[in-house]
Amino acid sequence: MHFQIRSIPTLMIFREKVIIFSQAGALPEGAFRDLVQKASELDMAEVHSQIAEESAKA
Repeated sequence: MHFQIRSIPTLMIFREKVIIFSQAGALPEGAFRDLVQKASELDMAEVHSQIAEESAKA
């Protein structure tokens, strides 16, 4: 319930305790590999900065 999973399978990618991707259902192998590559290249400093900005607005 904490992660709001309503369908199995559900694919979630976490980096540095942040969910950066969530999707119900499976992916074809090629799409999955592309997703993992993009997730590994993501600038987490920018992600944390965006989270901080959104939290400050709330």
